[in-house]
Amino acid sequence: MLEPNSKTTAAMATVERAMLVFEFIVASNTLFLLAVTHLMGLIKESYITLDLVSRTIALL
Repeated sequence: MLEPNSKTTAAMATVERAMLVFEFIVASNTLFLLAVTHLMGLIKESYITLDLVSRTIALL
């Protein structure tokens, strides 16, 4: 097996950083979709109204 040199070590670190960024994006998008799905479920069950949702979004 080849001994890692500075170029391969830097490349491996770059790939690892890219994978971490990708995992973060996937995780944050998944949490966002779960939150939206949960919100839609609450609206469907009439626990909260669309008026309340629009007011909350307006505050943000």
